Formats: sequence, C-alpha cells, structure tokens
Amino acid sequence: MASRCLITGAQGFIGRYLTARILRGDASAQVMGIGRSPRLNGYFTHPVTLNGRQVLAPLPAEIGAEVGGRFRYVQLTLLDTRRLDALVRAFKPHLVFHLASALSSASEAELRRSNIEATASLMDAIAAQAEPKPELILASSGAVYGATASLPHSESDRTDPVDIYGVVKLAAEHIARVKATRAGFRFFSARIYNVVGPGQVEAHVCGRFAAELVNCRLGPGSLLQVGNLNTTRDFIDVRDVTAALLIIARRGDSGAAYNVGTGRETAIRDVLRQLTELAGCQKGLRIESAEKRRFDVPRHFADISSLRRLGFAPQYSLAVSLRDVVAYYARRGLPHVMNAAELAQ
Repeated sequence: MASRCLITGAQGFIGRYLTARILRGDASAQVMGIGRSPRLNGYFTHPVTLNGRQVLAPLPAEIGAEVGGRFRYVQLTLLDTRRLDALVRAFKPHLVFHLASALSSASEAELRRSNIEATASLMDAIAAQAEPKPELILASSGAVYGATASLPHSESDRTDPVDIYGVVKLAAEHIARVKATRAGFRFFSARIYNVVGPGQVEAHVCGRFAAELVNCRLGPGSLLQVGNLNTTRDFIDVRDVTAALLIIARRGDSGAAYNVGTGRETAIRDVLRQLTELAGCQKGLRIESAEKRRFDVPRHFADISSLRRLGFAPQYSLAVSLRDVVAYYARRGLPHVMNAAELAQ
C-alpha cells in the first residue's frame, strides 16, 4: 500500500472510515485530508437526530481517533487550484482518493461546483506535479446508469442518468479520464451504490428510518412517512466500501470503472421491516406512503464481477449493517447539541 494518501472530503462519511482503515492497516501510512469545513475532532460535520434532538453526528468508536501525527487536515476548497497545487506539491501523495461531493439533494449549482468544477481543479493540480504523479481513485456513483433495462448493471452497460446528480457524476468521470490520459497518470472510477453504516447522513433512507424508528419508542402511535417501498437498491456497508476502494487502488486496471456494491437487490420494504424489528417498535407504528416520485428508478443493483476478480467480497451483510445503525442511534448520552451557526453550515 502507498504510504502517503490524500483524501478529499476527508471529514465526510466515507472519508472518515477510509482514513481510519488506512491508518490502522499500514503503520507507515500518512494521510492528508482536505475539505471545506474546519477540522472537527470526534464528530462528522453533518447532524443526526439522537434522543429526539439534532446533534452533531458523533464518530463511531471504531473510527473515533486518528493515529498520532500521521493524519493531517487542511481546510481547503478544491476550487482554489493554486493552494491545492501547492499542497499536493508539498505532500507528494502516492494515492489520491477523490471523495468530495455534494449530496444528491443539493442544488444544481452546488452539484456542478462540487463534482465538475472541483474535479477539474483537482485533476489540474495533479497534472502539474513532477513525476511520478499520484494515482487517482474517483468516487463516482451507480446513479450514472439511471433506469437501464439491463439488470444488474455492468460497467459496460449504457449510462443514462435520470437526475442531475447522476449527470454530474458521469461528467466527473469523463473529466478525470480525459485529464489523466493527457497528463499520463493512472486513475480509476469507483461507482458506489447505496452506502449504509453507523453515523450516515439522514438524507439516506437507512439513516432516516433508523433515527425515526428508534425515537418511536418514546410514544405509541408514532407516524413514519415513507416513499415507494417497492423500490429496490443495492446497499453496501461503508466498511466494505473502504475495502473496495483500497483493492481498486492496489489491483485495478487504469482507466477502468468498477461497480462498488454487493450484487444483491433489496426492496426498501425489507429494509423497513428489518429496522422496525431491530428498533423494537413493531406495535403501534403507523406507516404512511407518499406518492411515487416521477423520475424515481424502480430497480437498481450492481454486477460486481469486475470487483470480485480483483479479490473483493463483501464482509458485512445488510442485517449486520442495519443492526449497527440502530445501535448507533440507541446509544445513551447526548453528544454536542448543534447551535444555529453549525446548523446553517
């Protein structure tokens, strides 16, 4: 494993888990993290709902501390190409994991900035470095496939995204491919499916369901509003995602895209059933279904044959992932309650 790794979006959900995995797995590794937010020790930068109150999301114990001085963090927007170039030049990374991105629910302008413009800026900074240049692993998304008729999705399938998030993720792949090819350095695209794990953003279905279901213990007759429960997705544990990213970095073919999922199709209805049982609130829970979204993708899961050929196999079942998410919300004690300024970030 390369000993110097640069991670964009290092304080994000996948970024924190990846940092911990690299530092635990290689005693000689150094990680430089960059992101738009100030350094925050002990917490993710996003909120979660614990005990009915919105708080900064505490880091799970397994990733709660960076190892000594082998982790450094710099608050830096990727759009500041000059500072970014200087940082890359000084740190001389062997690997760059480009994880920084806005959520799919962000505005179109923010999605363009955080995926297209930021990726172009990062690629220019890498291209400007002296030889040997670092390798780049770009975190893309299974959303690039859209609602294709062929299932499961193979990397050779047609890409036809149905929303702006999928469009900008695909555009970022093309930008990385063109700029890396011209500058002569290795790059890989990791098309990540639906990530689940302790501490995740509640904009994602598993985190939102778990938060609301654990809180439903506070009173009978609680109402849970849901979308289309027949929709299917490929849920992969965040710890398996980090393992996949490192395997791609070690063994992947330059220029290739790899689906990062489990290859298993799961209905949202089944996720809700498991979470309801784990949270212990089957009785008295009222479920209200919203109308189907006009541009929703009804079925979505990955063919991970290419990743399996590199030696990857998921280690966390969905049942274990959901158990750990519920345990995260059921923890006792109230962590840092967010103030108005933090909520506005």
